[in-house]
Parts: sequence; C-alpha cells; structure tokens
Amino acid sequence: MNSKDQYIEQLKLKLDEWNAQIDELDAKARKSQAQAKQELESRLVYLKEKRVEFQAKLAQLQDASADTWETLKTGTEILLDDLKQTLAESKDAFVKGLEEAKSS
Repeated sequence: MNSKDQYIEQLKLKLDEWNAQIDELDAKARKSQAQAKQELESRLVYLKEKRVEFQAKLAQLQDASADTWETLKTGTEILLDDLKQTLAESKDAFVKGLEEAKSS
C-alpha cells in the first residue's frame, strides 16, 4: 500500500471514530438540560457540517493523482485539526454543562 492509500485509510479510521463520538454527543444532547442541550446542539450542527466537509476532502484525496494528493493533504490536515479541536471543546462544554446543571 502506498503512502496515499495509507493516509486515506488512516483518515477513514479517524472519521469513523469521530462519527461515533458525534453520535454519542447527539444522544446525550437529547437527554440533557435545556441550556446545556441548546449549546451542545449548536456545536453538533457545526461538527456535522465539518464532518461533511471532511468527507468531501477525503473523496478528493481518493480521486487525486499521485502528483496532486500531497497538495490536497495540507488542506485536509487543517480541516482535521479543526474537527478534532471542535469535538474536544464540545465534549468539554457538555461535561461543564452537566456539572452546572447538577450544582443548580
């Protein structure tokens, strides 16, 4: 397997992991308090938009020639970092919202 194929497989695994985490946050949002639910739902909308963007980038990478895939890789890395950071922030915000709801 060449480096392009390995990279794409790695991205697919990461996407599967994030899909599971987004679905988990979505399920928790449906069960949470009103204020925490509203904030988490807005974060989920953003995450789902970024996931669609990431899937499109992944498709571009798969179709890219050996000469152009390295160029596409840079844009994919930026999107990957944004998705990872937003997911982590969303998890933290959800936990914080739960803690605040318990203390009030």
